[in-house]
Amino acid sequence: DRAAHRALANDRGGAPPIARVVLAPFASAPRPGGDAGAPPPRPAAAEADALPPTDFAGETARLERRLIAGALDACGHHQGKAAAHLGLSYHQFRGLLRKHADVKTPPAAPVA
Repeated sequence: DRAAHRALANDRGGAPPIARVVLAPFASAPRPGGDAGAPPPRPAAAEADALPPTDFAGETARLERRLIAGALDACGHHQGKAAAHLGLSYHQFRGLLRKHADVKTPPAAPVA
């Protein structure tokens, strides 16, 4: 630890010490009896094809609808509180409500 510091500090020529430092942030630590830089084996094409197709947009929409409905139920259908419950701004929450118009909100109470 200190030896590396002394070696860099005592160097009197060439490029600045920082220019000679080589960082490898994605290299893994050396393993006994193994190649440290080898990437993990990739799955065979047959294994990748065996995964069921996923409808990303559909799954995301279902998740958003479920979260919106749950937040509205938990907050007594108060949209501002439901937005805060989900960590969204009121305007973000209203945008999701417009996007998923099939999520039902109770009608507004008549003003007396």
